[in-house]
Amino acid sequence: AWQPRAAMAPTVRVTYRGAVHVVSLPETATVRDLGLVLETATGASVSTQKILGLKHATNVRAGTLCPGRGDDALLVVTEVTGLCDSTKPLMLMGTPSAAIAAMASASLVDHRVRGFEEEALRERRRRKGHVSRGPVGQNHAGKANTRDDPGAPSTSQHPYTFSEYKPLPVPSFIKPPASAALAMLHRLARDPGILGIMEKHKWKVPLLAEMPPEGKVGVSESCVLGYNVNAGKEIHLRLRTDDLKGFRVYQRVKETLIHELTHNVFGPHDNNFKNFCSQLTREAREFDWKLPGARRLGDVDAASSDEETWSEDEAMAATRGSSGNSVGGGDLELKKLDPKQAAGAAAAKRASDAAEREMAAAAGEAVAFGTANTVCACGSCGTDGMVECGVCE
Repeated sequence: AWQPRAAMAPTVRVTYRGAVHVVSLPETATVRDLGLVLETATGASVSTQKILGLKHATNVRAGTLCPGRGDDALLVVTEVTGLCDSTKPLMLMGTPSAAIAAMASASLVDHRVRGFEEEALRERRRRKGHVSRGPVGQNHAGKANTRDDPGAPSTSQHPYTFSEYKPLPVPSFIKPPASAALAMLHRLARDPGILGIMEKHKWKVPLLAEMPPEGKVGVSESCVLGYNVNAGKEIHLRLRTDDLKGFRVYQRVKETLIHELTHNVFGPHDNNFKNFCSQLTREAREFDWKLPGARRLGDVDAASSDEETWSEDEAMAATRGSSGNSVGGGDLELKKLDPKQAAGAAAAKRASDAAEREMAAAAGEAVAFGTANTVCACGSCGTDGMVECGVCE
């Protein structure tokens, strides 16, 4: 006897993200049911699904079926022309449910407020780069890093500070460059301890400059770390290491700066000088709010550094013998002198400037040709050994 053939369940073929998916549905299934099945098969959220390519279906808009849209969701799948039993898969578009969940979770976070982990990471980066900015102007890789230089302190907020800053004009192939040295000079001027003692003692220094490395630290008999011109008209500091490939430890340079500021009041390295230098060192520490008594994380430990650690007497012996002494001065000083004395003072000033230029040239030649500077650090000693300065004795 003849029996009717069992009705086959309608099937829908779609392609999603490069893969073909075939799903079977009951004859009475709605488009909403189709969307749920496709979400299980593909991961695409029902609310974002779009089935494209139904150009012959008259009951959907623009040939696009949206299972999450109200009027489309109520349609029966078998009533949509070209949806079921198509030999060519239809294109399915949609956002994965997992991505939507992640976006919803992220929307609950106030991204304007940094979390503890992010803030800790930012703080580590600040400290690392920017006493590995170590000396200022160098990052942890030893490369120049001047973009974080806030510049010199504002003279309107801090009237007692330095007026001008002058790095050594090194050749372009020397690293760190002059811009990094300028950043270090700015950092010294901004140091709370330096700002504090300069304001307390009402000191205005027209120029803070970098000087060429003279002699090897802890090795050479003459090794100049800094000098003061005309009791505070200019202060010159040695920033670079012996090989000109980096900067000296910041704390050592700061100690030299305090030493040279002492020459604003006392020229000779006598007991008055020593007592006042010790006083300024204590005051600088008291003014430095960054030093509550414990070393900050990330700071270079001077005791473990491969740089020099000098006693007060050694530092005094290493500085230029002319620190704090007049070498010409400005017009007001010259006006107080008779013509013969004024001419002598002007000649001394010109000699000092010439010696400075010679030192800068010698530093460049040492790097370019690998030769050492044979000129005495003080610029006063003769090559015949008949004249010796206080530093070279």
